[in-house]
Amino acid sequence: MHDVEDKFPYEVLHPQHGIEILAGISFGSKTKYRIKLIWDDNYKRRNEEEFFISI
Repeated sequence: MHDVEDKFPYEVLHPQHGIEILAGISFGSKTKYRIKLIWDDNYKRRNEEEFFISI
């Protein structure tokens, strides 16, 4: 969680750029996660998008 706390809130994310987040897993951890990103921009407040990632 430390990596997330250090990087967010992220001040500016330009189109086609990304953010790398380190994740640690242990035996018995889930292999699929749902991530929900919420952000404000010049066009709209509270944009939302969900992603499903597999490790």
